[in-house]
Amino acid sequence: MTNRRTSPYPVRHPARPGHRPPVGRSVRAGMLLAALAGLAWAGGMVWTVVGWTR
Repeated sequence: MTNRRTSPYPVRHPARPGHRPPVGRSVRAGMLLAALAGLAWAGGMVWTVVGWTR
């Protein structure tokens, strides 16, 4: 392990077991939007099938 004072690069915190790596806010927002888009698509498919069967 490099010494924090003599290293030219910042030392990252060691990975703790049992913890997820930090995920950026934009990544979380993108995944949430993708999930909502999938639900909207599935809802539209159900709406279409129900409309056609009437």
